[in-house]
Amino acid sequence: MRRPVRPPALPLYTPGMLPGQSAPTVRGEVVTRGIAHWAERRRGGRLPSRHDIAPVDLRGLLPQVLLLDVQRVPWDFRFRVIGGNLIYHLDADWTGEWMSQVPETCPPNELFRNCRQVTETAQPYRSRTPFFGWHARVRQADGVILPLAMDGETVDSLLLFVEFLPADGSTP
Repeated sequence: MRRPVRPPALPLYTPGMLPGQSAPTVRGEVVTRGIAHWAERRRGGRLPSRHDIAPVDLRGLLPQVLLLDVQRVPWDFRFRVIGGNLIYHLDADWTGEWMSQVPETCPPNELFRNCRQVTETAQPYRSRTPFFGWHARVRQADGVILPLAMDGETVDSLLLFVEFLPADGSTP
């Protein structure tokens, strides 16, 4: 049985900042910057692959990243990479686990449905949804699910950028 992991207390956002970069340049922009990074890696309208996404280029965003493997039969998604800030707010590390096996993400969960939609349509999906985690100030999650494909067409991985926000929508 998996045991929840609660890392040491961290601020609401803990990026691996680039030299000379200050937090306000990233806060509130995680999803926008993630989409831009993904779009820059598209090849002639084709989807980028997981290998096109270099962690070194995402240093300021890595704590806010999820990378999922896609399984089509039966439909499921494996947590390959979970950023540290996501682990902090989720109060669990699901790395290596399948969504269908995690009570918080198993079908008919909205995240599961959205991941399947992105996989089937090969189109990004952005949302701002209520979040009811253990951190009192955080009440919204701004996120995007981006398709990745080794062949440029058939989605085999999903890249998610998620930022947790206070209920009023301001940046933490």
